[in-house]
Amino acid sequence: MFKNFKNTPYHHAVHPQVHWTDQKVKVHTFVCLTGLLLSQVIWRKAREAGYNYRIETLLDKLTEVRPAEIVSLTGFNGEPGKEVQFEEMNY
Repeated sequence: MFKNFKNTPYHHAVHPQVHWTDQKVKVHTFVCLTGLLLSQVIWRKAREAGYNYRIETLLDKLTEVRPAEIVSLTGFNGEPGKEVQFEEMNY
C-alpha cells in the first residue's frame, strides 16, 4: 500500500511540505494517509464489483464522473424539486 506514495506524481504523492509547527505536520500526514485509505477502500469495492483496474486508472476514471441536476415540478403548488443523479458511465 505504501509503495503508491512513490509510484506516481499524481495520485497519493506526499511531497515535502514547509510546515512550521508539529501540529501542521501531523495534520498534513493525517490527510495524506486518510486519502490513501479511502482510495484503497474504493479500489477494493471496485474489484469486488468486477472492475479490474489499477488504482491509478480507477482514480482517473472517477474524475470523469459528472453529476446531473434534475429539476422537476412537484408538490401541490407546483414548486420545483431538485434531484441529483450521476451520469451512467460506459466502462
